[in-house]
Amino acid sequence: MFGPKPVERPYKGYLIEGSAQPLGPYSNLWVPVATVLLKKPSGSVLQVERYRDELLEYDDGELAAWFGLGIAEISVDRCLPPPGYYLTPMSVTRAVDILRRGAENHHKTEIRTPELYDALSFLDQFFGRKNGLVGRYRNALRGDTRNQREKMEQRENLRVRFRGIQQACVDIILAEINELALQYRANKPSIDGLRRQLNVVRRPIGK
Repeated sequence: MFGPKPVERPYKGYLIEGSAQPLGPYSNLWVPVATVLLKKPSGSVLQVERYRDELLEYDDGELAAWFGLGIAEISVDRCLPPPGYYLTPMSVTRAVDILRRGAENHHKTEIRTPELYDALSFLDQFFGRKNGLVGRYRNALRGDTRNQREKMEQRENLRVRFRGIQQACVDIILAEINELALQYRANKPSIDGLRRQLNVVRRPIGK
């Protein structure tokens, strides 16, 4: 079954898209799919958000696509940072923030985006080796969940893995601060920058 044509438009620096997918392989009902895209200066396109809402069912696929566009608009207004956030270079604070949001929102939306895997690759390099904590977070992302119970179990697994990565980052930043503190006056600007990073990395995960 071919779906209706997606609808899209620019919105607040993003490109938002609404589409529709069948509720199931033998269903005549359609569910809305919301997608938020960002075109980078290099010309590549980043998928920032993708959300399929199976609680909304429609006989009309075109109507479902328009609802998907509306959901994408709400995501930009209520859930996503400004586009500039995704155009800045990856850093430890940004990488940890991406993993934090992934663990918080796993049960609500698809989090396995290129940005998330970029953050995991950055943290591999930040730790200086293939870190077991990063690998366990990757493993927790594998597989599809079939019901709400499995989604919540996977979400809790990701939250546990995230806290391990978070603490490892905190330990490294604190070690750098302590080393620089041996010559505090000369290194004060660097120490202040690391303290700002520490405040972001230490931010607790939402409930």
